[in-house]
Parts: sequence; C-alpha cells; structure tokens
Amino acid sequence: MDLIAKLNKALKFGSNSSPATLIHDNETAILAAATQVLNKSETGRALLEFASETGIRLHVLKNKKDFGFLPGKSEVYISCPAGQNMPTPRAVIFLAGALRQAQQEMTDVLKRPNAVTLPEDAYVRSMVAKDKDTLFTQTSVVYELSMVNGLLEIVDEFHRMGYRSLYEAYKEDVKSQERAGTR
Repeated sequence: MDLIAKLNKALKFGSNSSPATLIHDNETAILAAATQVLNKSETGRALLEFASETGIRLHVLKNKKDFGFLPGKSEVYISCPAGQNMPTPRAVIFLAGALRQAQQEMTDVLKRPNAVTLPEDAYVRSMVAKDKDTLFTQTSVVYELSMVNGLLEIVDEFHRMGYRSLYEAYKEDVKSQERAGTR
C-alpha cells in the first residue's frame, strides 16, 4: 500500500462515511498545466525527464490554507488549499522545487542529512545548501520561462512569493556572464 493509500485510509471517519482523501480534487488539471509550462523551460524539461526516467510520481495534495511542496525519492507532492485551484505559475515553481529536491536525494552531496546522527551545525549547513540549490533551480526555471518564453506571470508570482531581489540578482548575473562571453 503506497503512502497516499495509507493516509487516505487513516482519514476514513466512521463506518458509514466515505473516506476523505488528501489528493486535491483538481490534481489532474493542476499537474497537466504545471508540467506543460515546466516543459517549456530547459531546466524544467530536464527535471521532468529525470522524474520520468526514475519513475517519480507527481501528486497534488489539498491542505487547509498554504501552498507548498514535499519531495520524496519515488513521489513528489505540491499542495494547495482544498477547493482552490493553485495558480499555474506557483504550481510550476513548486513542482520545480520538489523535483529538484527529489533529484538531490540521488546525490551524496545534497542528500537529506540524518538529524539524529549528524551534529546540529553540520545538519543546518546541509539543509541550507539543499535549500539554496533548490531555490537556484526554481529561479532558473522562472528566468527561462520569462526571458525565453515570455511568461511574465511567473515572475510576478515569484515576486509575490518574496523572491524579487533573488530573481533580479539572477537576471543581472546572467546578463553580466553574457557580456563577458562566459554563458
């Protein structure tokens, strides 16, 4: 029994009620839109190819109020409030982050550290490195989708998520590399 089936079974309230589900009612539509857009980015396409090659399944979970993502080795989850459609740009950004973190689990350098056996400072450094790498990947996807494909809505969503200065710094770095001929 997979994780979703176990969680769905645990949510059954009483013998006469139908089981509740953690899967978002609009999962298929959200994933179809997000993967279609993500596939227009070179970085996003590589992440989707990785997921396909390794058999990683994609899911959209419903929660009470926040958007988010949770990576795993065989499944990745993005989440949004029940009854609400996730804005496609945000779904794309979160899906890119979840897939990158799943990809990290295949490496020794960025694999999720063991909080029990690793000293606290090493654990924190490890988690910060993972988060920086994930955010860099998400920023790359946003940049590629906006500059190459003209999808400016994704930049607006990234700004709403609090990453305006990061995006602007990334964009300036790319421009300076192009001027120097290193990109």
